[in-house]
Amino acid sequence: GEIAPTAGCAVFKGQTISRYHPDMDQDVGYCPQFEALDQLCSVQEVLELFCRLKGIPGICVKDSIDSVLTRFGLGSYRYQRVSNLSGGTKRKLSTAVALLGDPSLVLLDEPTTGMDPQTKRLVWNNILRVLKEDRSVILTSHSMAECDALCTRMAIMVNGRFKCLGTGQHLKDKYGTGYTLTLRTGNQQDILRVINYIKTTFAGSKVKDRHLNQVTMETP
Repeated sequence: GEIAPTAGCAVFKGQTISRYHPDMDQDVGYCPQFEALDQLCSVQEVLELFCRLKGIPGICVKDSIDSVLTRFGLGSYRYQRVSNLSGGTKRKLSTAVALLGDPSLVLLDEPTTGMDPQTKRLVWNNILRVLKEDRSVILTSHSMAECDALCTRMAIMVNGRFKCLGTGQHLKDKYGTGYTLTLRTGNQQDILRVINYIKTTFAGSKVKDRHLNQVTMETP
């Protein structure tokens, strides 16, 4: 609501929200790309603050906080100051804040940046849980694997404009060309033989990446 739109309109739950609408505080969750967390607060205090901002009734605050702490594996950090948390744990906390109060719409801006694979999978499972509850998630990501795992529809943007929109399979069928082969052999001598064989058999094949006895190639 701070910046007036230049064109178009947005409709949320049957209401036009081109300008600020008070119901959005309680019904929209948001995880920004960069942490918007008070570094001097504990994890518990941050969650309490956002429970109040979202209008969660006082009698429900403890249960709401306990729920997200458990779901995101943050229980052991409950009383730690935010400034002492690792980057991945801060991202988990930001995502947990976005899901407080079970909002109808969740906006996530690269929520898994800097996370190890296990933590990333934990966040993915929580996002999938939101989708199964018939709520909506809008996710921005640089990871196609993440989009494949979570998204029912994908849009690719260039300079702020949609270039394509559809299911992952639709985009692959329409725009995808060729295949990516990842091959691993017993030794580096075999790698050279494999590369030569692929290039000879499939004209136009290129080596995309090579490391020790593993090679990734693109074939038309």
